Amino acid sequence: MHRGAFRWDWNRDSASGTSDTLRISGDVFGADTGIREDPTLVQDVEHRGRNVMARWNRQLSEANGLQLQVYYDRVSYESFGFDQQRTTYDVEAQQNLRLFERHNVVWGGGFRSMRDSMATAFPGIIDVLPLQRRDEIATYFVQDTFALLPERLSLTVGVKYERTDYADSEWLPNVRLAFMPNAQQTWWAAASEATRVPSRLESDLTFFGIIRPGETFESEHVRAWELGHRRLVSSQLWYDLALFYNDY
Repeated sequence: MHRGAFRWDWNRDSASGTSDTLRISGDVFGADTGIREDPTLVQDVEHRGRNVMARWNRQLSEANGLQLQVYYDRVSYESFGFDQQRTTYDVEAQQNLRLFERHNVVWGGGFRSMRDSMATAFPGIIDVLPLQRRDEIATYFVQDTFALLPERLSLTVGVKYERTDYADSEWLPNVRLAFMPNAQQTWWAAASEATRVPSRLESDLTFFGIIRPGETFESEHVRAWELGHRRLVSSQLWYDLALFYNDY
């Protein structure tokens, strides 16, 4: 296995009180391993990739800021008779605002484009069709954290809109209530919805050119509930307990 990485940071403070930071980072990696399926058979696995990310932040005031992030990723994976190459482009932007003293609002959006190519060791018998595919995901979100009791009780309400090639549109709400009886502990309760799109193998695996078990696969939905407690026992000890219930 080999890996190389870099990171470059830049910042600037202006006389008007605003500040800018820029971070550019990336890495390349490669790995060749063997997975033993039985005492006499070892399956070779080859994994290669490279990526680069740039993130710019502008802080307009203590509670108001902007962020822009762009990302590029290229990976290739060969194992168990499948050869996949995937390229991803991603851009995200968001803004933080403080409104009416008690409201902290975050809003923004993003766009991701993924292009891949697939090949198998047994074409015509086992394929991933189409051999090349492009998928796109667009997201928009807004979230408001309202201080019901400053520094004691807060309510967070948000919603994310997501559009993918597997579903025309998804509205994903979330709500969280946090209670801080003192500076050492926090109680919280939350409810949210999330979605997961099928992978290429789940949706496009094809046998003998006509049999596609995943042709009717759609995005997977989950409703999640959470209840938790966090406590700082001392300067060197804290604990975090959480209960989850997920309905798929």
